[in-house]
Amino acid sequence: MVCCDPNDCEPYYRTRPCLVVEVLSSGTARVDQREKQFAYTRLDSLQGYLILDQDRIRATVHWREGSEWRLTEFLDPAAELTLPCANLTVRLGELYEGTGLPEPALAVVSP
Repeated sequence: MVCCDPNDCEPYYRTRPCLVVEVLSSGTARVDQREKQFAYTRLDSLQGYLILDQDRIRATVHWREGSEWRLTEFLDPAAELTLPCANLTVRLGELYEGTGLPEPALAVVSP
């Protein structure tokens, strides 16, 4: 979680995050992708919600554009993700370094 509000300073939780990151697992995926996403996008302070898959290299970035929410899914380890509010661009593969997950084979399309 990223929180930039200096008044949001409780020692054990934050109420005004601008970015939330979740790592999916088989036991939490449904809750993270539905109930939590629904709750998080209701927070006025939230600018982005990043969901990382635990079992394969895959990320979904939800970000606020005005009053609307957009999403982009990333599968290519070389893809660059720009994380809202964190002023950070990171290569997807970097987020998975050290996990032992194999990089997906990219399809080759012949003419």
